[in-house]
Amino acid sequence: STTVNGIAVAAEGGIYTIDYILNNPVVGGEIGAECLPGCDWISNLVPKDGKLSFTAAANISDTIRTTSIVITYSYPDGEASCDVTVTQEAGQTQPSGGIRPVRIRNKSRVRLLPGDTGRQYDVVHYHDSRTVKKGRDDRSGVV
Repeated sequence: STTVNGIAVAAEGGIYTIDYILNNPVVGGEIGAECLPGCDWISNLVPKDGKLSFTAAANISDTIRTTSIVITYSYPDGEASCDVTVTQEAGQTQPSGGIRPVRIRNKSRVRLLPGDTGRQYDVVHYHDSRTVKKGRDDRSGVV
């Protein structure tokens, strides 16, 4: 097994690609890939045509996380493998505390730009206390 330089993944996650070169392929050989046991934030590992694509889930914790992806070439007489370290940035620290009311008057449309993404916000029409819309921040800032 060979270890190579790693890949950095943004806290937001997404689809990433690792390039690989297969030297001296043999008939019946196959490329495969998997994460270390217990890694639940890397999925959809697909090796094809010299590229390994994978999906990293968003990191919502305030700590960096690391795992390894093992790319394996299995052939009739054995196998060869390579470990690639994947390091994901920490997510933003979520503020603690309760709900902070925001009063909006005489507006039918509201654009919220919350700093703590992923948190639920209620938009309430204060004149008659009807709930107008409930939603979840989708990183676009519109609820």
